[in-house]
Amino acid sequence: MKKRSKTNILLRVLIALALVNIVCILVLILINLNKNDSLKSDKVNPTSMTIISKSGIDSLGIASVVDESSIDLNYMIVKEDEDLEKAFKEETIDLIIAPLDLGMRALNDGSSYRLLAITSFGDVKVLSNGTYGFKAAYYDAGGIDDLLFDELKTNMPDLYRLEEYDSYEEVVKALVNKDVSQAILIEPYVSEAMSEYKELSEDDLDVVYDLNDVYASATGYERYPKAGIFVKSATLSNRQNEVVTILSTMRTNLTTFKTNPSLIKEKAEIFDFGLFGFEDVDLLSEEIDSIANDLTFADSAYDEIVALLEFLEIPFSETYILH
Repeated sequence: MKKRSKTNILLRVLIALALVNIVCILVLILINLNKNDSLKSDKVNPTSMTIISKSGIDSLGIASVVDESSIDLNYMIVKEDEDLEKAFKEETIDLIIAPLDLGMRALNDGSSYRLLAITSFGDVKVLSNGTYGFKAAYYDAGGIDDLLFDELKTNMPDLYRLEEYDSYEEVVKALVNKDVSQAILIEPYVSEAMSEYKELSEDDLDVVYDLNDVYASATGYERYPKAGIFVKSATLSNRQNEVVTILSTMRTNLTTFKTNPSLIKEKAEIFDFGLFGFEDVDLLSEEIDSIANDLTFADSAYDEIVALLEFLEIPFSETYILH
């Protein structure tokens, strides 16, 4: 009897172990099935596209199409240039919105992306609150704006001594509080500073310099492109119609934002504009015409792109620009 009892216990242990193994195998099978479903769904849904951008003006195009039923767009909004540089190296994302200098560096390093469209043109302004502290606040964010400002600041004799701050928000605060006399800002911070200063002092800030005007005097071109949409070569070859549809829809919707700003508030009820770098939706809707640029295909801005890159001596090949 004792031998039978031990044998039964041993059998039960072996059966239990076998059941555990079977369960583990079933779990692994289910995991693999789910993975296959994901790969299969990507193939079944050919409109699924991926895009990455830093928050701010350049991400507005993405914000304008995220709820479009005809477009399946997986988007990523980041805050650091390093994330964009990584995307250029890994080449797993279809579309990258990036500053022109960053994009050209990546292409010079062998990335297969090509410049398809311009998302924003220069909007740097030197604002003044009328005080005489002889200091101008600025934030070195990098990119085309800063490169061009450094190149042209000697052409601005009324510019005060520069004092660096850690963010555009701090620059706005210093100007509004009159800790400095001037500030170098881009949109949407130009509009934000003007709005806050008006509310606090009931006065308007003065525009001492518009960098576009200074650039025009130096080069003859009335505006300069600063960021654009880069498309992966394989994506352009295999899914050109989808890419054009996405960009065309972005351009149309951004134009609609300008003609009917109330749509921005309607979209704000669907998703958070703060994710795109615009915390104040009311200000965005009020100032959309000055904040947002029209999306321009690279072939239409080809001369402006080449002129800027040559002026700043940024290495590039004409093959980098789709035209």
